[in-house]
Amino acid sequence: ESLIESARIDGAGEFRTFFKIVIPLALPGLATVALFNSVTIWNDYWVPLVFITKASLYNLQYSMYIALLNVQYIAENSGRMSNSAVTSQLPVETIRMAMCIIGIGPIVLAYPFFQKYFIKGLTIGAVKG
Repeated sequence: ESLIESARIDGAGEFRTFFKIVIPLALPGLATVALFNSVTIWNDYWVPLVFITKASLYNLQYSMYIALLNVQYIAENSGRMSNSAVTSQLPVETIRMAMCIIGIGPIVLAYPFFQKYFIKGLTIGAVKG
């Protein structure tokens, strides 16, 4: 409030106050909402499950979900299919954890670009009194 009043006293109009004061103050919040929204969209597997029927259009999470179901099926039914020791000892948990790393990789790579807005948001709103 005091920053906006200071800008008006200095002669800034509505648009200048908005673009020079309000937007920089709101940028950390907008970056946070953008990060949360992108994580939500990235982790979404329900929409492809419901709407997409062509396998080439599935997103990464749904493709990994299908692959994990196939690995679990093979591990559970390996005794019936063959007597192979290799298929009976499939590391399902290891495959699941590897898929977690693959799925979270792009988010981990994008986070440092958003982190500067989080740090900036802690300091930009401070009014010296």
